[in-house]
Amino acid sequence: MTYKIGLQTEFFENSNSSNTSSLLLALEAQKRGYKVFHFTPDNLSYYNGEVIAWVRPFIIRPVAKVSL
Repeated sequence: MTYKIGLQTEFFENSNSSNTSSLLLALEAQKRGYKVFHFTPDNLSYYNGEVIAWVRPFIIRPVAKVSL
């Protein structure tokens, strides 16, 4: 069984200190085999008695630091 996790935050592409904890949570979930999804507050709805969200999957990949 594959577990899934959805995170409601600002876009990760615009990473800053306000969502560092969300990135760390997503990375740890990914390490444990979870499929990680992202959604923003404007993609969250209540429909027929259920909370739903339009999500998009993403994968965190390490980036090598280059010193100049």
